[in-house]
Amino acid sequence: MCRTTILLGVAVLPLLAAEDGRGLAAGYAAEVDRRVALSSAEADFYARYLKAAPELVPGQFALLVDRAQAVQLAAVFWRAMDGGWHLIGASPVSTGKPGRFDYFETPVGIFAHTLDNPDYRAEGTRNEYGIRGYGVKGMRVFDLGWTRAQKGWGDRREMDIRFQIHATDPVALEPRLGERHSKGCVRIPSTLNVFLDRYGILDADYQRAVQEGKRPLVLRGDWRPTPWAGRYVVVVDTSRVWLRRDGGNSRYSVTSYAGTHISIRSDFAFGDIDGAESGAAAFAGANGRAETGAGDGGGLRAPSDPSRRGGGAAVSGGVAVSESGQSARGRKVQHEPGGAGADQQYCEYSQSVD
Repeated sequence: MCRTTILLGVAVLPLLAAEDGRGLAAGYAAEVDRRVALSSAEADFYARYLKAAPELVPGQFALLVDRAQAVQLAAVFWRAMDGGWHLIGASPVSTGKPGRFDYFETPVGIFAHTLDNPDYRAEGTRNEYGIRGYGVKGMRVFDLGWTRAQKGWGDRREMDIRFQIHATDPVALEPRLGERHSKGCVRIPSTLNVFLDRYGILDADYQRAVQEGKRPLVLRGDWRPTPWAGRYVVVVDTSRVWLRRDGGNSRYSVTSYAGTHISIRSDFAFGDIDGAESGAAAFAGANGRAETGAGDGGGLRAPSDPSRRGGGAAVSGGVAVSESGQSARGRKVQHEPGGAGADQQYCEYSQSVD
């Protein structure tokens, strides 16, 4: 890829020369070895979540994570200056697996990646089980700061965890991406880690620091930031209503858990499914209002693909704004039971596996 170098005071910032962010889709396909193929209908539905977030203005990348048990994927999107969202690529991930002590549900919401919580590099050391929790030495740990997350054991109340996105052990754990397996953070493929890192996909604040002559030490020597860098990670849960292909034709069928069956075209509009619109409205809600009923709304699960571990990609609108309002790192978008707790937990740094 070509580069343009811009001289800004004492800092030299190399930027990828590109007409728009869609050019990185080819790089994603060439450089990220673990990928999930999303149809245009699936990508369009995920984009509805992103369109509902006022922080995601045109001209930036965003990372969307779907924590649904049957999905477990992350997708890089780029928002064009005309407001349209374009899928760059998607990959399997592992999010929090409840049911065991010290395991948390991965928090749902919009999280800002900023220099308030500086990233750092994995040391590649092994724990007592021989696991490299952050992956091989040099993998970047994207730190989203302290946030509330629901315990996966006991009384299921919320606690503070250190929410991070990071690589994992390439031998023992990376083959298990696509299923819930972490203690609350988001594990991603090592090649996706390098892709996000090298091209500065979430490095808007880091770019600003370089422009001000304060280059963060964590940045790679071959850091080639996109001019469309963003800072937001959006975590959703799309496990409410199922979307699948009707065998052989160009239509999809939606079956909710209540048994309702609706047939729609593959190029459906967002309002075609009962509950999807209310789900997006809840996602976009502000000022900490609880959007009652939105969590019972619809949404879509993407066509099942037996080649995908975990049963395929999913999409949904069944989320609601937390009554607690603003979280430490951004707006939460799913009301969780339980009161505030005084305990704090590093979901990765102090754990035996993650």
